[in-house]
Amino acid sequence: MDQNGMNFMSAAGMPSSCTTFRESQDEGALETIETNKLSMGRLSTMASSIIHGKNKSNKLMNMMDDVELTSKEFSIKPNSRIHVYWDIVSVLAILYYAIDFPIRIAHYARANSLESSYDTSFIIGYLFDLLFIGDMILRSTVYAYTAHLNGKPVVISDRTEIRRRYIQSGKFKIDLFASIPFDVVSPVAGKFHLLFRLPKLIRVIQIPNALSKLQEDLDVCMDVKTNETQKSIVLMLIFSFLLIVWGSSGWNSLRQDESGVLSVYWTITTLSTVGYGDLTPSNFAETCYALFVGAVGAVFTAAVVADVTSFFHDAELSEKNYEHKLKCIKRFMDRHKVSHESAQTVVDYFSYIEEEQDGLDEGILLQHNLPDTLSTNLLVHITHPMVSTNWKLDHYFTIPIYCI
Repeated sequence: MDQNGMNFMSAAGMPSSCTTFRESQDEGALETIETNKLSMGRLSTMASSIIHGKNKSNKLMNMMDDVELTSKEFSIKPNSRIHVYWDIVSVLAILYYAIDFPIRIAHYARANSLESSYDTSFIIGYLFDLLFIGDMILRSTVYAYTAHLNGKPVVISDRTEIRRRYIQSGKFKIDLFASIPFDVVSPVAGKFHLLFRLPKLIRVIQIPNALSKLQEDLDVCMDVKTNETQKSIVLMLIFSFLLIVWGSSGWNSLRQDESGVLSVYWTITTLSTVGYGDLTPSNFAETCYALFVGAVGAVFTAAVVADVTSFFHDAELSEKNYEHKLKCIKRFMDRHKVSHESAQTVVDYFSYIEEEQDGLDEGILLQHNLPDTLSTNLLVHITHPMVSTNWKLDHYFTIPIYCI
């Protein structure tokens, strides 16, 4: 063993008996020694660089940064706040389509003017059409994204890769169909302009994914944390509102002498399966429509109740999960006659994991649930404050580490 290794052992308080292992000629021992010498050598170099470097407070944090596949072309990074603002505008634009079309159809139907051609009231819709076309261009050219290569995050800003990824996504297919200008046929036909624009409504099925994207971008770009429960509540409110708008618009188009407020009232009572009976169908068309809205309302109400019940059931299971584990481990220790002292140690461990770390065992998470690269990066991030501020490490890592 060289002098540097002995000095490090002495400084660290390690016993010198490891020379016996070092002098072993066993093939496995020699391989282990060489492997660990390389690992400890890299650790020594990294620690020395952190402690004595000019920017030692940022060294380890920089290791956590994404690696970017360089490109000279302009790109919008995955953590840019532009994503959040654009997501909000996109959701609002989809909601505009979903609200405007049924109300406009009801208005035209009551006025017996569904065959009408283009008028200036469609300008807002065309502006949103241009917005979504611009969104398609951005997503296929400058929206960089994060991929994982060998467990390490890599920012892809190459336009060919960006375009390929977007074209292969399901969103592209919906965007492409919704952007087809079917309504250009209307000036030729001279009528039914509104009906030719109905394919735009297919964007409504993008609302769940759009909210998920907004949730992800809020976390990445603004560090705003939201959970699945909050997203589910927002989704439920949006679709409940849209069902009321669509249902009341249809009923209002059939009842020429009924106000919009009464149509909303009838829709809410029918969708909620209450049905007071004060507003009833008066002809075959209204009866068929009432049956359809009632069936949709029954299914939607059942889905909401099931979703809420499932949420509370999962929450109850989550609360009982710790107690169930603890009871099982106690029975196991009783069966094998584990000493009281050892059993109490195990119970204390479970209590620590549950109360101090919210049920998360960091060792299991890092070793078994993440690839080596991500696990190493997280360990570097977690230990960064200790390494960069501990004065003892400044002494230990001034010499190379050779002793294993």
